[in-house]
Order: sequence, then structure tokens, then C-alpha cells
Amino acid sequence: MDGLTLRKLTYVFDEKIQYTVINSATVSEDTFILHLYDDNNSSRIDFKAGLNLKGVFRAGCFEKLGKAPALEILNGACITDIKQRSYDRILILYAAKRRPSGKKVTYRIVYELAGNNSNIFVISDSDHIIFKLNNNNIDPERKVDTGDVYRFFKLNKRYDLDSAYKLSPEDLNFNNFIGFYPKTAEYAEKIFNRFEELPFAIEYLKEELADKRFYTDEKGKIYPFKLKDNLKKITFDEFGSVAERKDEDDYNLVRSRLIKHYKKRIKKDKKLLEKLKDDLSNAKKFHQLRHEADLIKNNLHILKQGEGEYELIDYSEDGIKKVNYFVRRGDKPEEKAEKLYEKSRKLERSLEKIRKRINEIQNRIFWYEEKLFYMEDESIKPDERELFKEYSETFGSYKVKKTKTKEVKRIYHIKLSEADIYLGKNSRGNHELVFDFASPEDLWLHAQGIPSSHAIIRKNEPYTEEEIETAARVVACLSKARLDSKVNVDYTLKKYVKKPKHTPEGFVIYDKFKTVTVAPMSREEFRSLIRSG
Repeated sequence: MDGLTLRKLTYVFDEKIQYTVINSATVSEDTFILHLYDDNNSSRIDFKAGLNLKGVFRAGCFEKLGKAPALEILNGACITDIKQRSYDRILILYAAKRRPSGKKVTYRIVYELAGNNSNIFVISDSDHIIFKLNNNNIDPERKVDTGDVYRFFKLNKRYDLDSAYKLSPEDLNFNNFIGFYPKTAEYAEKIFNRFEELPFAIEYLKEELADKRFYTDEKGKIYPFKLKDNLKKITFDEFGSVAERKDEDDYNLVRSRLIKHYKKRIKKDKKLLEKLKDDLSNAKKFHQLRHEADLIKNNLHILKQGEGEYELIDYSEDGIKKVNYFVRRGDKPEEKAEKLYEKSRKLERSLEKIRKRINEIQNRIFWYEEKLFYMEDESIKPDERELFKEYSETFGSYKVKKTKTKEVKRIYHIKLSEADIYLGKNSRGNHELVFDFASPEDLWLHAQGIPSSHAIIRKNEPYTEEEIETAARVVACLSKARLDSKVNVDYTLKKYVKKPKHTPEGFVIYDKFKTVTVAPMSREEFRSLIRSG
């Protein structure tokens, strides 16, 4: 939902819920629910902060309403004001009540309609977060844990309809206005071209925002203006009837967000990796600092004479040579040498920590790339149940309601004449295959240096070259390099495959391996082997 539609909703709420009293606040899945009453009647408003943001406000019906103890402080509070930050996607309800002591306190219910990052917070009178609906956070630079001081996410645009009057026609671009998106910006541009004067266009748009009419298309998307003739006019009371996304759309939305998440993490970690490599390069210079400190110590009797340039005797592994050394005014050579020794020791101690950190980040990048591989490859799209489970584990938020599905099988099985080949379907399947299923003497295979399925060959007799090549071709088929003509595949006994501590699921290290170069098996041949097994 865009900020302009939200501006319309603030006018609706001014009329509908301002000065009503909160009887109670409850939650259900991805929804925050206010039960309200006034002198005439009771009402209920549902604030949705989930994947499906069509009709985010509604009067829904849930079989189970979850109670949140932190929300009990809102009981009996009166909604005294309703605001929006500029024309942005933030709605703020001010709820005031008196404590038993008689002191008046005002809480804020902050609704951030940030697409897939939507969230709802309850803020205390001291600006601390008392409650949050989920872990979504559109601005990674701020903290939104319970107990943190709440801060709005950053605005990414400068002007809005209230500050645009001072702009010249040459500088006018509605795409750069807070609350506008391409379609609404295009509509606003047409209005401006009709009136030819900016003040008239702005006033016209503001009047349209105040009329409390909304428009929706066949997909259920809600707009603040009638952008096209085929849009259907609705009122706020009809929001609940707006069509929900189908399961397929939920699936694609979740998958798309996970892909975006993993790409973002890879980019961030690669940037961190470059910095760590620079730190490592600097740390390796510790011996240069130590050498300079030794030079000063060995020549203190000369350098104590004060400011100036001196010719010193330098003893090093390359022999003895004369070097020039300059002492600045105010320098204390003995103190400088001690500081150089201390810095040298710190850099030397940091070497192992930096190398360890580099290794961790490299491992994490590889793990993210493997996750991304399973998400992006259209031929092995993730199973529905696994996808939503991964989403929930990644973002720690609501669960998407799904119809019953069969239990997921995370491991492929291929039956050869004298051996069995097993392959993981995803990261979790790889982990189960290697650490829950495989035996120490099973043969383990993985594409060299690129994301791929893990494979296990199981056989009582020695493995033949033909069996290893078949398994390697399948691994290459289920790898990021499946379209290459040749792929290197490493193999070793499972007992030489380890999972280091504190590494993510599906990540392993291995040794005592050999490598075979094979042509990836075609997907048709792979599916044929699966069916025959």
C-alpha cells in the first residue's frame, strides 16, 4: 500500500475510530487486532502485516485470537489522535489513558506498511518498544527489539505534496515525492499538465485524497485515484472483500523475498570479506613496525639528541646497512619505540583472528550461494512446505496458512545394478543425507567449489569407476554448472567429511579426496534414473 492511500485512510480513521476506547488488543498470525467501543457501538479493526497486503485493514473473523500480555496496557486507552509521517507508509495511533496514580500516559501504535517488511509496534510514553508483531525491519541500520528506543525508518525522498509549492516546473518530478509510485506519479503528471500551474494541481490531488473513495483492479490492488476507467470504486468497509492472493502468488512472493535476502547477504559479506583481506594485509606488516622499533632502540643514544635527520646502523636478516631516520620536534624516541612494539604485538595477535574470520565469511558466502542456487534454479524449484519453513526460519515472523501437503522427501534415490545413489534436494536434505543417513564407508561426492547437491554412493563391494562417474554426472546435473560441458566433482569417504562448529546447515569441509571431471547428466536422463529407481 502506498503512502497516498494511507493518507486517505487517516481521514477514514479520523471519522471511524478517533475518540473510541480500546477494549482489548489481540493478535492472530500476521494480524494486530483492536477491539474498540464508544457510546453507540463496538467495532473491530484488523491491521495486517503479512505477505499478503491486499486489504491490509479489515474486519476479519479468526477462530483463535492470541493474547499478548504486553498489549494489556492498551486496555481502556482512548484513541486521541491519528497521524501519518508526511505522506509516507507509517500510520500512528495515539492511545491515552490514566494510570491508577492519576498520571496521564500516551502510547503509540505504529503501523509500518513497508511491503514484505511491514510491522506493528506499540511504543511506551518513554519512546521504548513494548511490543512488536514480528521481526520485520525495513531499515537494517536501526534496532527494533523490545526495549529499544523506537525510531522511524529513513525517508528516501525529499519532497511531498505539502512542500512542493516552492518547486519550479523544471524541478518537478512526482516520482521523487513521498508517497508516490510510478502509476500515481504518472496520474499526478496528467493532472499537472491539465492545470498547468503547480498549486492548482496539488490542491486537486489533495481534494481527491480527502474524498474517502478507493479504487481496486482485478488483482485486488488498491489505489488512491481512479488511474484507469476499469478500476472498481470501493469504500473502506469493502476492504475486507478485496481478493486475497492465491497460494501460488504467496509461493512466488516468499521465494522472491528469500532470493533477494540471500543476494543481499552475499553482497554484504563480499564487501566485508574485502575489508578483512585489507585488514589481514595490514596486520602482516607487524614485523615492519617491530623492525622500526628495534632500529630506534638500537640507536637511542643517537636519536636522543633531538630533532633532525640521522644516519643509523640497521641490522636485519639481509645484513648490516646504513639508513637515514628523521626525528620530528617533540618526538620521544623511546616512547615511540614502545608504541611501535605494542602495535606490532596487537597486529601479530590479530592475524589468526582475521584469518579465522575470513574463513567464516567465505564459508557463509558459499552457503548463501548454495541457498540461492536452490531458490533460483527453475528446474529444481523448492518444495512448498520447505520454502515456507525456510521463510519462517529466516525472518522469524508469521507462518503462512497453507493447505495440507504430503510430508516432504528431501533425498533423491537412484538404484543402480549393484549400488544405490542418494542425493540431497536442498540444504536441509544435504545435511540429513550426510550426517543422519550416510555411513562412514559410504562414498560422498560434491561439485568442486560451486553449489551442488551432495551425493552418497552406498555399496558393500568396492566402488567401480562407472558408479563414481554416474554419481558425479548426477551431482554435476544438480549443480550451478549444470550447463557447462565439463564439471569437476570431488569425492571421498563420508568419514572424511566434517561440519565445523558454528557453521550453517548443509556446509561441510573434507579432505583425502580425489577429483573426477565429467559431463553433466541431462535433466531428462536424471528424471529417467529417478523413475527407474
